[in-house]
Amino acid sequence: MRRSGERAVIALTFLALLVAAIVLRWLYIQRISLFFDEFTTLWAARTVLERGLPLFPTGNFYTHGFLFTYRVAPFLGIFGLEESLLRLPSLLVGVGTVVAIFFIGQRFFGTEGGLIAAAALAVDPEAIAWGGRVRMYALLQLLVLLAVYVFYQAAVAG
Repeated sequence: MRRSGERAVIALTFLALLVAAIVLRWLYIQRISLFFDEFTTLWAARTVLERGLPLFPTGNFYTHGFLFTYRVAPFLGIFGLEESLLRLPSLLVGVGTVVAIFFIGQRFFGTEGGLIAAAALAVDPEAIAWGGRVRMYALLQLLVLLAVYVFYQAAVAG
């Protein structure tokens, strides 16, 4: 059992990691222009608002990043083409992944292991880029993490 002082240090460390994750992703969002493939997601999100489905003018159904497209569509409807605000769904999912990896790491490797995993993900350049683009990569990262965890629990931990 941990003493209250230790719990406070752990909580403050975890909070500092979350703040770092948010700040790093926000700084990336503020300093980078839209990447060319972000326009694909925005186009699909626009057609979700217009037709309810992510369809291109060619009639092709956009399945790549399907869930994320529906997550971005309300932001596009509310904020228009404001780049920074359209990237908020990725930022939120990216920070949520830091939270998830802390708890999963804590379960497998103890609190210190969870903090190390969260710290690594909070400052990882690729994760920062994924959490700062209007693309499905941050959501994919979270869903893969959760899928591997659930698979392990079902197959190994039983």
